[in-house]
Amino acid sequence: MTKANASNYLLAADLVEAGAWRVDPALGLVYGKKGNPFRRTNTWGYIQIKFRDPGDWRTERAVLAHRVIWESVHGPLADHLTINHINGNKQDNRLVNIEAVTLAENVRHAFATGLSVGRSPTHCKHGHAYTPENTRVLPRGDRVCRACAVIRNRKYRALARA
Repeated sequence: MTKANASNYLLAADLVEAGAWRVDPALGLVYGKKGNPFRRTNTWGYIQIKFRDPGDWRTERAVLAHRVIWESVHGPLADHLTINHINGNKQDNRLVNIEAVTLAENVRHAFATGLSVGRSPTHCKHGHAYTPENTRVLPRGDRVCRACAVIRNRKYRALARA
């Protein structure tokens, strides 16, 4: 996460602590100053909270509701973690439905639950299925076919011995 983005969540935590926003983890809602829940969704389908920087009203900030809810209960999220919606519904921000995971775990969950089926091929270019057992997910989300890696390593070792 960028430093600018991290500062947005620090400002959001300050607003929660000051009582300007109220968080209900059981319902998965964040309420604004007037008592209404934030419901605006961004282009990816997550509930996004836009607000003005208290120190400079010309600057608009944005945070995601699921992370505000997580951090209100568990404290700041570590840099290497992200929030996963267990049931796959991006607007279901109840505390029982969100968990802190690594990006690789989040991608694995998306493939295992079928959330990313239509976006990526189901098999590698050599015809091996991308199953959880045969797929290694790299930190940035790329997938590597384990069967192809084994074949590639065997060929490399055979050439090295020759």
